[in-house]
Amino acid sequence: MAKEYEKNWERVELMKTQEQICQKIKELKNDTNLLKNMMKNSTDPEIKFDCIKSIFKIQREIRLLQWVLEG
Repeated sequence: MAKEYEKNWERVELMKTQEQICQKIKELKNDTNLLKNMMKNSTDPEIKFDCIKSIFKIQREIRLLQWVLEG
């Protein structure tokens, strides 16, 4: 009985972790959209370059989190 409870608890914890990862991915995608909008509205090349760098960094984080979910 105790082992079954422990297995169920591990599943619940895993589901919570997966939900947290999915939430983080959503937040990062929103950040990417904000940066894209900022880049579109800006005329300053330096700001555009910084936005592009940030977008690439965020996309790497998203890919890593997606890989964790798949694994």
